[in-house]
Amino acid sequence: MGGTTVAAMPRLYPYLSGRFAAVYVDRRNQLDAAVRFCGVLGLAAVISAGMLLTNGGPWRVLPVAIILLARISYQAAVRAAANYGYALHVAFDLHRFDMIKALHYPLPANRAEELRFNQQLGDFFTAGAPIDAGYAHDDEDGHGRLKESDRGVDDSRTRRMAASSQLAPSPAYSERRIEVDVGV
Repeated sequence: MGGTTVAAMPRLYPYLSGRFAAVYVDRRNQLDAAVRFCGVLGLAAVISAGMLLTNGGPWRVLPVAIILLARISYQAAVRAAANYGYALHVAFDLHRFDMIKALHYPLPANRAEELRFNQQLGDFFTAGAPIDAGYAHDDEDGHGRLKESDRGVDDSRTRRMAASSQLAPSPAYSERRIEVDVGV
Protein backbone atom coordinates (compact mmCIF):
# COMPACT_ATOMS: atom_id res chain seq x y z
CA MET A 1 0.00 0.00 0.00
CA GLY A 2 3.03 2.24 0.19
CA GLY A 3 2.44 5.67 1.68
CA THR A 4 -1.16 4.87 2.59
CA THR A 5 -0.23 2.46 5.36
CA VAL A 6 -1.19 5.01 8.02
CA ALA A 7 -4.64 5.41 6.45
CA ALA A 8 -5.15 1.66 5.95
CA MET A 9 -3.89 0.38 9.31
CA PRO A 10 -7.00 1.34 11.35
CA ARG A 11 -9.04 -0.70 8.88
CA LEU A 12 -6.65 -3.66 9.07
CA TYR A 13 -6.01 -3.71 12.83
CA PRO A 14 -9.34 -5.38 13.81
CA TYR A 15 -8.38 -8.45 11.74
CA LEU A 16 -5.02 -9.07 13.43
CA SER A 17 -4.85 -12.19 15.58
CA GLY A 18 -4.66 -11.59 19.33
CA ARG A 19 -1.02 -12.66 19.64
CA PHE A 20 0.09 -10.64 16.64
CA ALA A 21 -1.90 -7.59 17.79
CA ALA A 22 -0.02 -7.78 21.10
CA VAL A 23 3.33 -7.87 19.27
CA TYR A 24 2.24 -4.98 17.03
CA VAL A 25 1.16 -2.84 20.00
CA ASP A 26 4.36 -3.69 21.89
CA ARG A 27 6.54 -2.61 18.95
CA ARG A 28 4.56 0.60 18.57
CA ASN A 29 4.97 1.33 22.29
CA GLN A 30 8.72 0.66 22.09
CA LEU A 31 8.99 3.12 19.21
CA ASP A 32 6.97 5.76 21.06
CA ALA A 33 9.06 5.40 24.22
CA ALA A 34 12.40 5.50 22.38
CA VAL A 35 11.41 8.61 20.42
CA ARG A 36 10.21 10.35 23.58
CA PHE A 37 13.43 9.53 25.45
CA CYS A 38 15.46 10.83 22.53
CA GLY A 39 13.52 14.09 22.45
CA VAL A 40 13.58 14.66 26.20
CA LEU A 41 17.28 13.86 26.47
CA GLY A 42 18.09 16.12 23.51
CA LEU A 43 16.17 18.97 25.12
CA ALA A 44 17.83 18.29 28.49
CA ALA A 45 21.26 18.38 26.80
CA VAL A 46 20.55 21.77 25.23
CA ILE A 47 19.19 23.25 28.47
CA SER A 48 21.99 21.85 30.64
CA ALA A 49 24.63 22.97 28.14
CA GLY A 50 23.28 26.50 28.23
CA MET A 51 23.28 26.54 32.01
CA LEU A 52 26.45 24.65 32.88
CA LEU A 53 29.04 25.24 30.15
CA THR A 54 29.71 28.85 31.09
CA ASN A 55 30.10 28.46 34.86
CA GLY A 56 29.37 24.86 35.75
CA GLY A 57 32.78 23.76 36.95
CA PRO A 58 32.94 19.97 37.11
CA TRP A 59 29.27 19.79 36.09
CA ARG A 60 30.28 20.70 32.53
CA VAL A 61 30.51 17.00 31.73
CA LEU A 62 26.79 16.55 32.42
CA PRO A 63 25.64 17.91 29.02
CA VAL A 64 28.12 15.58 27.29
CA ALA A 65 26.77 12.61 29.23
CA ILE A 66 23.20 13.59 28.36
CA ILE A 67 24.16 13.92 24.67
CA LEU A 68 25.60 10.40 24.78
CA LEU A 69 22.37 9.10 26.35
CA ALA A 70 20.35 10.95 23.69
CA ARG A 71 22.45 9.30 20.97
CA ILE A 72 21.90 5.85 22.49
CA SER A 73 18.19 6.61 22.70
CA TYR A 74 18.19 7.72 19.05
CA GLN A 75 19.82 4.44 18.00
CA ALA A 76 17.19 2.56 20.00
CA ALA A 77 14.46 4.59 18.25
CA VAL A 78 15.88 3.68 14.84
CA ARG A 79 15.90 -0.03 15.78
CA ALA A 80 12.37 0.25 17.20
CA ALA A 81 11.19 1.94 13.98
CA ALA A 82 12.67 -0.88 11.92
CA ASN A 83 10.95 -3.48 14.12
CA TYR A 84 7.65 -1.60 13.92
CA GLY A 85 7.96 -1.33 10.14
CA TYR A 86 8.54 -5.06 9.95
CA ALA A 87 5.42 -5.66 12.07
CA LEU A 88 3.41 -3.49 9.67
CA HIS A 89 4.79 -5.45 6.73
CA VAL A 90 3.80 -8.76 8.31
CA ALA A 91 0.34 -7.44 9.25
CA PHE A 92 -0.38 -6.53 5.64
CA ASP A 93 1.09 -9.81 4.36
CA LEU A 94 -1.13 -11.89 6.61
CA HIS A 95 -4.36 -9.89 6.80
CA ARG A 96 -4.74 -7.68 3.72
CA PHE A 97 -7.35 -9.98 2.18
CA ASP A 98 -9.35 -9.97 5.43
CA MET A 99 -9.53 -6.18 5.18
CA ILE A 100 -10.57 -6.28 1.52
CA LYS A 101 -13.32 -8.78 2.32
CA ALA A 102 -14.51 -6.65 5.24
CA LEU A 103 -14.75 -3.63 2.92
CA HIS A 104 -16.91 -5.80 0.64
CA TYR A 105 -14.62 -5.60 -2.37
CA PRO A 106 -13.81 -8.67 -4.48
CA LEU A 107 -10.45 -10.32 -3.86
CA PRO A 108 -7.92 -9.78 -6.65
CA ALA A 109 -7.26 -12.77 -8.92
CA ASN A 110 -3.50 -12.23 -9.33
CA ARG A 111 -0.60 -10.05 -8.20
CA ALA A 112 -1.02 -7.47 -10.98
CA GLU A 113 -4.71 -7.03 -10.17
CA GLU A 114 -3.84 -6.78 -6.46
CA LEU A 115 -1.30 -4.02 -7.08
CA ARG A 116 -3.79 -2.08 -9.24
CA PHE A 117 -6.54 -2.46 -6.64
CA ASN A 118 -4.21 -1.52 -3.77
CA GLN A 119 -3.30 1.70 -5.58
CA GLN A 120 -6.99 2.53 -5.98
CA LEU A 121 -7.72 1.57 -2.36
CA GLY A 122 -4.86 3.76 -1.16
CA ASP A 123 -6.14 6.68 -3.24
CA PHE A 124 -9.60 6.10 -1.78
CA PHE A 125 -8.29 6.04 1.81
CA THR A 126 -6.20 9.18 1.43
CA ALA A 127 -8.07 11.31 -1.11
CA GLY A 128 -11.54 9.78 -1.50
CA ALA A 129 -10.89 8.79 -5.13
CA PRO A 130 -13.42 6.30 -6.55
CA ILE A 131 -12.56 2.61 -6.69
CA ASP A 132 -13.06 0.78 -9.97
CA ALA A 133 -14.53 -2.38 -8.44
CA GLY A 134 -17.95 -3.73 -7.66
CA TYR A 135 -18.94 -4.94 -4.24
CA ALA A 136 -18.67 -8.54 -3.06
CA HIS A 137 -21.21 -9.52 -0.45
CA ASP A 138 -22.42 -12.81 1.00
CA ASP A 139 -23.03 -14.56 -2.34
CA GLU A 140 -19.41 -15.28 -3.16
CA ASP A 141 -17.60 -17.97 -5.05
CA GLY A 142 -14.49 -19.43 -3.44
CA HIS A 143 -12.40 -16.33 -4.17
CA GLY A 144 -14.50 -13.59 -2.62
CA ARG A 145 -15.98 -12.64 -5.99
CA LEU A 146 -19.62 -12.42 -6.84
CA LYS A 147 -20.80 -15.01 -9.31
CA GLU A 148 -21.79 -13.47 -12.64
CA SER A 149 -25.37 -14.70 -12.25
CA ASP A 150 -25.69 -13.14 -8.78
CA ARG A 151 -24.49 -9.65 -9.63
CA GLY A 152 -27.81 -8.42 -10.97
CA VAL A 153 -26.30 -5.09 -12.10
CA ASP A 154 -24.17 -4.02 -15.01
CA ASP A 155 -20.80 -3.39 -13.30
CA SER A 156 -19.45 -1.33 -16.21
CA ARG A 157 -22.45 1.02 -15.90
CA THR A 158 -21.93 1.29 -12.12
CA ARG A 159 -18.23 2.08 -12.59
CA ARG A 160 -18.96 4.74 -15.23
CA MET A 161 -21.50 6.36 -12.92
CA ALA A 162 -19.06 6.40 -10.00
CA ALA A 163 -16.26 7.78 -12.18
CA SER A 164 -18.45 10.47 -13.70
CA SER A 165 -19.64 11.68 -10.32
CA GLN A 166 -16.08 11.74 -8.93
CA LEU A 167 -17.52 10.67 -5.61
CA ALA A 168 -15.90 7.84 -3.72
CA PRO A 169 -18.22 5.20 -2.34
CA SER A 170 -18.27 4.98 1.40
CA PRO A 171 -16.65 1.77 2.72
CA ALA A 172 -19.81 1.20 4.73
CA TYR A 173 -22.06 1.60 1.66
CA SER A 174 -23.97 -1.47 0.63
CA GLU A 175 -26.04 -1.96 -2.52
CA ARG A 176 -28.62 -3.74 -0.39
CA ARG A 177 -31.02 -1.47 1.50
CA ILE A 178 -31.87 -2.28 5.06
CA GLU A 179 -35.14 -0.90 6.30
CA VAL A 180 -35.17 -0.16 10.01
CA ASP A 181 -38.42 0.31 11.90
CA VAL A 182 -37.84 2.77 14.71
CA GLY A 183 -40.70 2.72 17.16
CA VAL A 184 -41.32 5.90 19.08
